[in-house]
Amino acid sequence: MTSAIIYNTINTNYPVAGQDNDSQGFRDNFTAIHAGLAEASAELTVLQTVAVLSADLATQTTPVVNNLLGSTISNALYNQFSGKFVPITQSNSTVPGYLTVAADFTLAAVQQFNIKYTGTQINFVNWPVNNTPVGNNYYSVLRIILTNISSPSASATITFGASLGGVIKVAQNDAVLTQSSSNATMTLGTTGLTYVIDAWTVDSGQHVFMKSSSTY
Repeated sequence: MTSAIIYNTINTNYPVAGQDNDSQGFRDNFTAIHAGLAEASAELTVLQTVAVLSADLATQTTPVVNNLLGSTISNALYNQFSGKFVPITQSNSTVPGYLTVAADFTLAAVQQFNIKYTGTQINFVNWPVNNTPVGNNYYSVLRIILTNISSPSASATITFGASLGGVIKVAQNDAVLTQSSSNATMTLGTTGLTYVIDAWTVDSGQHVFMKSSSTY
């Protein structure tokens, strides 16, 4: 954007050395300086709100972080781009609700769930909401990595559910996932295998499509 700061009204030759200077000249310069600083403050506030920064502005009273708020980046070239990864270990059976785990889209693009118990349900939550901001629609993808850490080792049945009454749709003839009404199920074996599952939606989680990617 073009800055609206006006600086050329400041008389840099005032005051003039060796003569009596009219106080109006000082007032005019101070007024111009004040107006320029006010405009600079407003523009910097906007930049700190909307600009993509190389580092978070942690020194602010409220730290400013890079949240693009659904805005569009177009015609870009990127290099050394990584997605956030979050490992999640299931709570012990002494914790209420330990059999329910959230796959929260806002946490990371790739999430690893270390499963301790059969009967665990993983629910997809917080997909981006279409038309927020107005006019934006989202194609959202989440990769799930599953490992069985039960002790003693035993197979574990996992159920996947969609939030807000949504429906899970499993790819036909999937080798790992099975359609179960509006949910999906799978069984983690006892052999120490790692399972990779992809889930995506185009309607904010009303329908979540799932497909097993690989088993390692």
